[in-house]
Amino acid sequence: MAQVQTADEIKQLKTSFRLRFPVLMSTIIKILLYRKEVGLACLLTSYYEISLDEDLIFGAIENN
Repeated sequence: MAQVQTADEIKQLKTSFRLRFPVLMSTIIKILLYRKEVGLACLLTSYYEISLDEDLIFGAIENN
């Protein structure tokens, strides 16, 4: 467990979450597309920031 005690540590934690959140959402969308949950993947893509990588782009093209 992490302990956050100072304002600087809180800022570092917030920055870390902001940088990693798009990658996490991208992974969730990959799982949804693998399970053929296209509607939910589209919904998440429209409301959340995601990080597109090569595999996700090719998967989107293959699945229209």
